[in-house]
Amino acid sequence: MNETPPTGSALAPDPPWMHRATEIVRIAARHRTGVKLTDLVALLPPQAPSDPSELGRWLTGRFPRGAVEDGVMYAEHRDADRAGVLDLAARAEQYVRSAQRLFEESLGRERDWLRCAAVTGSAAYGQAQAGDDCDLLVVTRPGLVWPFLLAAYLRFRLLPRGSAPAPRWCLNLVVDERRASTLYDTPQGFHVAREALLARAVLGVRYYGSLLRRASWIREEIPRLYGERVPPADSDEDGSSSAGSTVRVANLPIFLLLGAYVSAVGLVRNARLRRAGNVEKGFRTRISPHGLAFESVEFDRLRTAYRDARSAGE
Repeated sequence: MNETPPTGSALAPDPPWMHRATEIVRIAARHRTGVKLTDLVALLPPQAPSDPSELGRWLTGRFPRGAVEDGVMYAEHRDADRAGVLDLAARAEQYVRSAQRLFEESLGRERDWLRCAAVTGSAAYGQAQAGDDCDLLVVTRPGLVWPFLLAAYLRFRLLPRGSAPAPRWCLNLVVDERRASTLYDTPQGFHVAREALLARAVLGVRYYGSLLRRASWIREEIPRLYGERVPPADSDEDGSSSAGSTVRVANLPIFLLLGAYVSAVGLVRNARLRRAGNVEKGFRTRISPHGLAFESVEFDRLRTAYRDARSAGE
């Protein structure tokens, strides 16, 4: 790089990539954590520093109360928060292992209905706070979204509660493979690209890799992380299957009944959140015969923040 980080109190004009970098650190601070500099390097465009130490020097010049400790950038010097970083990572790994068991055991009979399942959200980021839900992305074979959701909800209610209970499962995006192809073909900005690349597939790894490979907009949005996380094409990728073909006829009637129930529950929960003054924890419920999605206020806020950061850097 030709650019050099600022020294002393005289700050040089921010290079374009700095807007994204500082926004990532600020958002992490709102969740009372930091960002590993190695992870941050992967999220930045090619013209940004590729050396974590150099990036750390840039960022500490932009955050007067910030600090780098053990390779993690914090927007503010908070010893109490940093002490829990290992706990966040350990909890995230526990969530991923629990999700693997969920699809191997509790939902084992429905595995043939699925193309892939992945952990998303805080667990995928390696920063699962105590009490966080374990967010799940699931892609089903055509016509099996709602039979799968019915089976999953029934299983969740019947799961035993042991001394170390599983996390609360949140099926926040369940779509069939036709809808998944459309979603991954459509540019949706940095935040969605980051979520897609950091998702931890626990079932259908090859299929999930194929979704990422076809999403050229993700490669353009985060080229470094894309190169690290997306495997080359695999000729052994799973093909189509007749699994669940006799269940597909039930998709529409289950959608009409279960979809109405899910929508009603969402309206009731949002009303309770508004009365409690927790509007920021609200969400939208989007349903169709081909999918179910919960879109949170926080997700929308992050998507807007990153879009604004990109605009500021252009």
